[in-house]
Amino acid sequence: MIDPRCSCGQCLAEWLDCGWQCLGSPPLCPICFDPAAQPAWYSVVQNHSWENLDRCDTHGVCWSCLQHYVELKVLDEGCWNLRCPGVGCKYCLVSDDISLIVSQSPVRETVLQRYQSLRSETGTVRLQEVLTLALADRREAWVLRELQACPRCLMLARRQDGCSHLVCRCSCHF
Repeated sequence: MIDPRCSCGQCLAEWLDCGWQCLGSPPLCPICFDPAAQPAWYSVVQNHSWENLDRCDTHGVCWSCLQHYVELKVLDEGCWNLRCPGVGCKYCLVSDDISLIVSQSPVRETVLQRYQSLRSETGTVRLQEVLTLALADRREAWVLRELQACPRCLMLARRQDGCSHLVCRCSCHF
């Protein structure tokens, strides 16, 4: 029998007896609008010098949509520095978040391996090669005029047209 004090059908009688007030049905996932989708959450991570207190509540995004978002960003776009998909959210997902989000994914191992590979990759060696070549051969001097190294990961980027603002795959804006 459903308790008349609950409008969502998920509250336990003990909660209501202790003063809990039902807030109604949970909000829909803002991506898929599935009423049965369970909202996701991010991991609590802490050590002796840091804690991710800035984590958000995932803005009601469900597990399935969050999993697809991470898979797309890591496997298709080659990004490892991921932000929460909530509109305007600044929270950066930590490694534990990524592991939790893809824990039920059929491509879990592939995503985690690619994620670790992207995290450890820097453009230092390639930057040295390109600069050495450009300085040694005048015909390669265009590199110095047209390529720019990301200040965070040193990957080379080239702007084709538009404004001078660039965003690297590591999510650094420069």
